[in-house]
Amino acid sequence: MNEIGNYKVKTKLEKKYKSEVTMMSDLTIWFVLSGYVEMNRNGSMLSLRTGDIYIFNRGDLVSVNESKDNHTLSVKIGVSRYERPFPNFKLSLPISEVYKSEAYNYMKQCLANIYYEQLRKDKGSAYIIEGQSTRLIGLLYRYLETEKRELEHDPSYSEKIKNVVSYIDQHYDEKLTLDHLAEKFYSSKYYLARLFKKQLGTTIGNYIKEVRLLHGVKMLEETDRKVIDIALANGFPNLRSFIEAVKDKYQVTPQELRERHEKNKKITEIPIQSDEVLDLLDSFVPLHEFSNPSLHGTKTTVPINPYDTIGKFHPLNRFLKCTTIPPINRLKEINQKLRVQLVSVTNIVKKIDYVVENGEFIYNFQSLDVLLRQIIDAGMKPYIQFQSIDYFEWKKNGAGNDGMFLKLLRQLHYHIQQNFANTQDWYIEFRCFHETNNYMEVIRPLVNAISIFQGYNFLFIHLPVVPEENLSTSDSDRGVYCIDDFTKVTKMELEQVYEYLNDSHYVKEISQDMHHDQLNHALERTITIENDTHQAHYANLKHANGLLWNALNDIETAPNRLSPLSLDGANLFEYFPSELAERFSILTKDGRIKEYYYALAFLNNLYEDIVFKNENCIVTRYQENYRILAVYPEEELRQLLVKSNQYKHNKKKLHNSFIQIELQCKDLFGTYRFVKQQLSPEHIDKKAELAYFRKCKKLSSDDIEYWNGINRPVRTVETLEMKRTYTLEFQVPMFGITMIDLEKTYE
Repeated sequence: MNEIGNYKVKTKLEKKYKSEVTMMSDLTIWFVLSGYVEMNRNGSMLSLRTGDIYIFNRGDLVSVNESKDNHTLSVKIGVSRYERPFPNFKLSLPISEVYKSEAYNYMKQCLANIYYEQLRKDKGSAYIIEGQSTRLIGLLYRYLETEKRELEHDPSYSEKIKNVVSYIDQHYDEKLTLDHLAEKFYSSKYYLARLFKKQLGTTIGNYIKEVRLLHGVKMLEETDRKVIDIALANGFPNLRSFIEAVKDKYQVTPQELRERHEKNKKITEIPIQSDEVLDLLDSFVPLHEFSNPSLHGTKTTVPINPYDTIGKFHPLNRFLKCTTIPPINRLKEINQKLRVQLVSVTNIVKKIDYVVENGEFIYNFQSLDVLLRQIIDAGMKPYIQFQSIDYFEWKKNGAGNDGMFLKLLRQLHYHIQQNFANTQDWYIEFRCFHETNNYMEVIRPLVNAISIFQGYNFLFIHLPVVPEENLSTSDSDRGVYCIDDFTKVTKMELEQVYEYLNDSHYVKEISQDMHHDQLNHALERTITIENDTHQAHYANLKHANGLLWNALNDIETAPNRLSPLSLDGANLFEYFPSELAERFSILTKDGRIKEYYYALAFLNNLYEDIVFKNENCIVTRYQENYRILAVYPEEELRQLLVKSNQYKHNKKKLHNSFIQIELQCKDLFGTYRFVKQQLSPEHIDKKAELAYFRKCKKLSSDDIEYWNGINRPVRTVETLEMKRTYTLEFQVPMFGITMIDLEKTYE
């Protein structure tokens, strides 16, 4: 520990091992020099990889869950009790070469220099450490947002509880009782105790004990004071209560805990004379010059025979979900560029008018017909989805009993057959489950209506989970298609589907696995991105990037999937969070084209023959023409929405700012037209003229047309002469998407 100026600076290079929850006593910075550290901070999981920097605020609750072969530089910066404490610094992701890269380059220099000077202990080292510590704190203020300390930033806590917690944190070493706190904050002690437990999940007594224990353990580790003195100095009424508190949490006595800390300190701290330590630091910051290091990148070099075929590319089958069916020209464009053939039609009952004459229902399908013809005129097919909302709409209107509901759907079937051509190839889906209070309910009238549409070639029935055991697939004419919650399609016998729909045990089982947690996690992750000032600028690109990576690495199962695609924020299915649908749509509600639109256009226009593929790049061929698609997502976004076990998270992998791909192509001859299109953070930064439009809440049609003309992939074109062997080399930055066309020309 060095007391320098107004700060107390403590540095340590150590290996992080699995540990229990501890509360950070000072502003603390971890710099992972090798390996990885997986931890939990205030209830949120985080993975720190080689090169990552993370900031912990005083009072953060931190535990290490998993770590291997890591060397972590820890810098603690504290202030005296009488100095003003640091604010809480907000940080959603580790600082790295790809997240807050400018701050990263400055901070890693400061951290390395502080540690290096503490090793040297040379003339002027104290002043250099003071200067670097002050600079580091200044960088935190410059590049990170701050929030008020304690609980003031959390709206879920009442003002009274915030004040009580703040008071305990400042007066933990005094005599504190529930009666005293209730009197001070003008509250009934029973009400205060109940409110505290409800909002913080622990009792007032337990919280006081935890705060006292935190400070007491810190004294045990950092001083040689007597145990009884430490107990009394931190508010414990006697030695026995302190010993019991330590035993409850650590299963050892205070003296044994102190001895264990000294032993672990010798094990985990790396000898400061070690050349390995300086080599680790030098790989990030050349210590002899303190100069800026070069950016890190990963290079993939692959020899390719362009005439080999290793597989077939199958675009993912999708159907378009729209809040409002767009004009025919827009539908034609989506059909042509994204190769989407189907358009969903929902809320069927709302689109049908009816009157009662002489006790009979007279139906008018005109509104529905307009939408259906609009879809057909665009060269696409209707995907009619019957859902529980249709049945509840019928019941709400008091139009009739369940038998009349079936009659309505039967009349709709006759009307479609009589007024439209080629209806046998339309897609019909029944979603018979209704979610209520975390329980699945089967809507029987919808189940009974399935047989009305049995003659269609593409009849789909939604089963949230298709059972694997006792499953018999079908190729018969009686077969129907079952689609599960992850869009996987399986053909089954209709009788077997009826068995599942009528099986109460099956319904009970799927009620326990409705995937709400996964959707909520995806929504929380996207909101985190948008609330972060550094990431918000690239939010649409990051969403497009992660979703494209998932699609690219799921092409083997693409023929057996049918996935919804939100045009303008329409929900992907009935209970899908609308906030998530808006973020994963291809257009904004006012018609601006998003990066995801272009990403899908790249993907769906790849050729059929696959020449090469890894997790970030695919090369496809048609005759002597080639299309190459490369995408480089952030590790944490790779499985944002789609569940997949194919990709194994590489915890040790360095956060690289780009990947470099080198394709060594042999036996290529002739003249080629080389077209490269790219979406990247750099290109977004260069489109400064769109900054105003991003902030504007309402745009005119001219504004939207201008936006769509500017916010497109950056495109470069050149001519290449191929002579037997050609090396194609290009970089893809983090969050970047690159599409390359090699088109052979003939004069």
